[in-house]
Amino acid sequence: MKDYDTILIVDDDPIARGIFRTYFTQRGAANVFEAANGVQALKILDEAGVEIELIQLDIYMPQMDGIEVMRHLRDREFSGDIAIVSGAKFTDRANAIELAALYNLNVVGEVKKPLTKKSLEALFNPAVSAFPNTGISGEGAAA
Repeated sequence: MKDYDTILIVDDDPIARGIFRTYFTQRGAANVFEAANGVQALKILDEAGVEIELIQLDIYMPQMDGIEVMRHLRDREFSGDIAIVSGAKFTDRANAIELAALYNLNVVGEVKKPLTKKSLEALFNPAVSAFPNTGISGEGAAA
């Protein structure tokens, strides 16, 4: 897994945010910010005072969804990584990844909720199998 020091978790589910916060702080992240929607996320990006290296982004959220957040990230020329973690169906997650590519945003992977430790490990470490006992890794899972 790439070491991320500064992370922004954007998810309307407080349980998912807690899981991600624990996951990243256990791996040494010094700064983990949380936003319950896109509006809060953009405010944090503008006011954080540090460069956000990774945004964990949900697609479906109130006030401003993940797709609209990506439009704003494009306008801000965001150069960090994005991980899409959502309960959205696969086609919606795949469309979000395609849109991010059109916006020149770097999506490092995607995973469907509900989250598991194995799915998180596979998201950030392609050598770990997202599908135990099949030999299929998380790498390229979004294609």
